[in-house]
Formats: sequence, C-alpha cells, structure tokens
Amino acid sequence: MYRYNKDTVGIIRTDYLVKSQNAIENVLKNAEYVILTSGSAVDRAQATKQRDKYIKQLAEIRTYYQALSHVAQQRIELDLDDGANENYAKFQGIEVSI
Repeated sequence: MYRYNKDTVGIIRTDYLVKSQNAIENVLKNAEYVILTSGSAVDRAQATKQRDKYIKQLAEIRTYYQALSHVAQQRIELDLDDGANENYAKFQGIEVSI
C-alpha cells in the first residue's frame, strides 16, 4: 500500500491489462488462422478449443477493463494513517454494468 498513488490503477490498466489483451488477441488470430488453413482435423480441433478459451479470456479482460477504468477515473487517494481496513474499503463495492 505504501507504493500506491492515485495513478496506480490507471498505470496497471495501460501498462499491463492492455498488453495482455493485445497478446491474447494475437494468439486468437493465430488459432483462427490454424482453423482455416490446417489440413489436420486434430490441429483444427486443438485450435478450436484454444480459440474458445481465448474468447472467454478476452470477455473477462474487457469486463475487468471497465472496472479498472471506473476506478482509475476516480483517482482514489489512500492515507496510510487510516489503516489497511479503511483504505481497502475505498475499493469495495465497485459495480460495472455489462
């Protein structure tokens, strides 16, 4: 908590979550390419299974991105003198409409 500042959530969103989303989108494209071009039924089946997994991961990331965006826009400040329980409570109850 002592390293947290009001921009930390935004940094997490842009530096980590967006990069993860881009990486998953790239492997999703690769899996779709294998599905379209592979002559082997086994390879197509594996790629289809991977594609479905990546689609679920992207859906989860998009929901998480909305929650992080909401928190990042609030730019919540923490006071170390308040204690952990009070500071953690500032992040509870975040709801994102899907």
